[in-house]
Amino acid sequence: MTREFPPEYQCGDLRICPSLGTITSASGASVRLGPVNMKVLEALLARAGDVVSRSDLFKAVWKNQVVSEDALTRCISDIRSELRAFSGRDDWIETLPKRGYRWLGGVREVKGRGGPDVAEPEPVHPAANAAPRRFVQRLARLSLRGASWLGALAVMAMVLVWVIDRIAGEQAVVVAMLPATASAELAEQAAAFDLALTEHLMQIDGVRVLSPSAIESRPANPFPFFSYEFGARWLIETDLREMSRTTTIILTVADARTGISEFQISDQLADAGSDEGAPAPVAFEALSKFIGSASEVQAH
Repeated sequence: MTREFPPEYQCGDLRICPSLGTITSASGASVRLGPVNMKVLEALLARAGDVVSRSDLFKAVWKNQVVSEDALTRCISDIRSELRAFSGRDDWIETLPKRGYRWLGGVREVKGRGGPDVAEPEPVHPAANAAPRRFVQRLARLSLRGASWLGALAVMAMVLVWVIDRIAGEQAVVVAMLPATASAELAEQAAAFDLALTEHLMQIDGVRVLSPSAIESRPANPFPFFSYEFGARWLIETDLREMSRTTTIILTVADARTGISEFQISDQLADAGSDEGAPAPVAFEALSKFIGSASEVQAH
C-alpha cells in the first residue's frame, strides 16, 4: 500500500516542497522559508502563469484574519530575495499593479517523497548472522556520521552565502528616480535632464538605479512601494519650472519607505550648448555629496 504525500513543484533546477517549507537546488543545497511565505509561494505555484489577485492571496494565506496590505508586500519581497540568492534569477514573480502577482517560471507538479510501506521482517534468532548485523550497524553509524558532517558543511555554506548577500545588499544603495514633471513647453528639456541625472547616479560608487519598467509599475502612491518591492533607499523627484526667463529645477530626495524629504536643492538648468558638463552642476554635485555622506552614516 502506498502512502499519499503532498505534491511538490519542479521549477527549472529548483524543487519546492511546501510540506517541508524548503526550496532545494539541483546541487542538493536547500533553504527553508517561513510558513506564511511558503503559503504565498504555494498559492502562486498552484496557479502558475495566471494572475493571482491580492484578495485571493489574502483568502488563501490569512483566511478569517485581519492583516495589513503591507504583510503581503513584505512576503513577496522576502520570497524574491530568497529566490534571487538561491537561483541567481530575479524574474520568477511578476507584479501587475492593481491586479496581483503571477509566477512566470515553468512549473511541473511532481509526487512528494514517499514509497510503499515495508512489512516487518520475520523474527531472527539473536545468534544468527551476528557478523553481518555488526557490519551493517557499523556501516550505518559511519553513514550517519558522514551525513552529519555533510549537513554541517551545507549549513555553513548557506550561512556564508547569506552573509555575503547581506553585505553586498548593504553596500549597494538602490535609488528610484521618478520622471521629471514639467509643462509641455519644457517636456523635451525634462527628458534630457532625466537621462543626464540617471547617468550621473550610475557613476556614483555603490548606487543602483531602478529601470524605467520598474518605475512604471508603481501605484499612485509610490511610498512604500519601491522600498518593499525593490529595496529602494531613496526616491528622487524633479520639477522643472520657467522662472524669470530661465529654467529652474527643484530636486527632492525622499525616504522611499516613509516619504519624508531628506534633501532638496534648486538650480538653474544650463543651456544645451553649455560647457558646464552637467545640466545642473550645483544640484548634481550637492546630490553626490548627500548620497555619499548618508551612505557612510548608514554603513557605520
